[in-house]
Amino acid sequence: MWFVVTAGKMKDKSCPSCCKLFLAKSERGDRRPLVACGNGDAICADCYTERRGQDGKCPACGDELLREQTVNKPLLELIESYASVPEIPAEELTVDKNPIAKERMKYKI
Repeated sequence: MWFVVTAGKMKDKSCPSCCKLFLAKSERGDRRPLVACGNGDAICADCYTERRGQDGKCPACGDELLREQTVNKPLLELIESYASVPEIPAEELTVDKNPIAKERMKYKI
C-alpha cells in the first residue's frame, strides 16, 4: 500500500522562513532542521545563519534565536526515514477514476 503525503502534511517539514523542505543532506546549502528558539520552532540551517546576521528573531514566533545551532534530532530522523521510501516513477502510477463504481458492480447495488 502506498501513501501520498499531501502539501498540508509537508508544512511541518519545511522551513517557515524560506518554505523549502528540510533535508538531511543537500548539495545546495544546509537544509538540516535546527531548533530556532526556546519555543522549539524549527528553521533550516541556512536561514538560521542568515537570521543571526539580521534581526536574530525566529521567523515563526518572533522570539530570540538560540545562540548555538542545535539540530532538531527527532525531525531530522523523521526526514531520514522518508529517504528510505522508494520513489515511484510517474509513468508507473495509475489512477482508478471511479473505484466506488467498480465496488458497486461487484455487489450489484
